[in-house]
Amino acid sequence: MKIAIDISPVIYGTGVSHYTEKLVENLLKIDKDNSYTLFGGSLRRREELNSFVNSLSGAFERKIFPIPPTLADLVWNRLHVFNIERLLGEIDVFHSSDWTQPPSRAFKVTTIHDLAPIRFPKLTHPKIHSAHTKRLEWVKREADRIIVPSHATKKEMESYGFDSGKVRFIPEASVVKPVSPHDVARIKRKYNIAGKYLLSIGTNPR
Repeated sequence: MKIAIDISPVIYGTGVSHYTEKLVENLLKIDKDNSYTLFGGSLRRREELNSFVNSLSGAFERKIFPIPPTLADLVWNRLHVFNIERLLGEIDVFHSSDWTQPPSRAFKVTTIHDLAPIRFPKLTHPKIHSAHTKRLEWVKREADRIIVPSHATKKEMESYGFDSGKVRFIPEASVVKPVSPHDVARIKRKYNIAGKYLLSIGTNPR
């Protein structure tokens, strides 16, 4: 099969960026039966996309275009025109990003990490909230499979009217980077942390 993956999110330094990086890196390592096309769009940050692609090993086709996020949102979420095959050629499977949902003749897969931009619009920029809202309308209508990383997200999807038969729970693995006890003690001293603690890292308040 010919599988295309939208890698546009990798340049933004978010959790979705990290997920996309590791998804692509590991599929290219373990899957020797299918062929891959890595698609990305950005006007000002194309070099960062190309830099990520250059860091990969394995056989794949590169398709990086000067498409700004605002134009992608307009064409694929609002107007929902211009099949992705017009850029990529014929493909069997298309894994879309968290930003746009292009029309496609292929089997359409996407990953929805959570519905925070929809459920908590006050914590999200209005343009981001609007783009996610429009995209999810097309995901609900057209996606053949929807990957979610938690049972909580799966329940949220069902409460928003998504077909539970299309939703697949696939937990995300962590990337473990051991830290020495010396470094832990140093950081605790630096930030005056006594006893047990919980560190939460994210782009929105938790």
